[in-house]
Amino acid sequence: MHKIRLALMVALLVVMIGAFLIVLNITHPNPTGRRYSSEVIDLTLPSHQKGLQAEAILEKDLHTARNDSSGNRQCICTDADDPPIPLACTSCLAYIPELQNNRRPDFMTDRYIAEVKNHGEGLYESQRDLDELADYVIAAQTLRLPLWVYLRTNIPVPDDFRVLIEATGGGVVSYLAVPDYVDTVGQIALVVLVVSSGLFTLLAAIGIRSQRVMVIAAPPSRPAPTEPIDDLEAFIQRSREKTQRRIDEADSRLGQ
Repeated sequence: MHKIRLALMVALLVVMIGAFLIVLNITHPNPTGRRYSSEVIDLTLPSHQKGLQAEAILEKDLHTARNDSSGNRQCICTDADDPPIPLACTSCLAYIPELQNNRRPDFMTDRYIAEVKNHGEGLYESQRDLDELADYVIAAQTLRLPLWVYLRTNIPVPDDFRVLIEATGGGVVSYLAVPDYVDTVGQIALVVLVVSSGLFTLLAAIGIRSQRVMVIAAPPSRPAPTEPIDDLEAFIQRSREKTQRRIDEADSRLGQ
């Protein structure tokens, strides 16, 4: 019973640690490590400002500068000769002739390409958006970098869109938290954490109580039994000594 209880406590401890990490929102495989954004987006902003807000939030969560500063606009270009560096870019990290246009991702590092879309609906339904997506997928596969696309949490993601992005080694993340967003994964993890903590505490209390009962019920210690041969030799020695004393006493009386 003790071993079973110990095994259950170890399993519960593992579950508790996993649930705790999920509740902290630091376990997602995307570059931010989060399931949803650290800030809630403002749906009342104009369209252009919505995009800027989304980029600012992702910049904070990625701990990576946006790829739009005047001195750091890195592009993926189509042709090295026409022109050598596009006017909207400060440098071309790669030249890929298969691209339909020069592209400047929202975020680009030596570990990933990231794009954030704060669309309310119509995700990648326009030809312009489809062309951009196709170019980013080609660039990611050519450069062997995962492509991560961050969307609002309330936007459904078509299966073919998800499969296309995941083929690069990255993924689609329903990330930008909208007002009243509820993290169901975190809620489930919190329930699991509370239940597993309660069971762990109960098993620990049972174990402590069992140890106390064993100590109280333990019999008093007894001297270790001696070997039978030792007992026999001691008996013979005592008998000889007793006989010798009687002979000595008899001799003493005869001498008087």
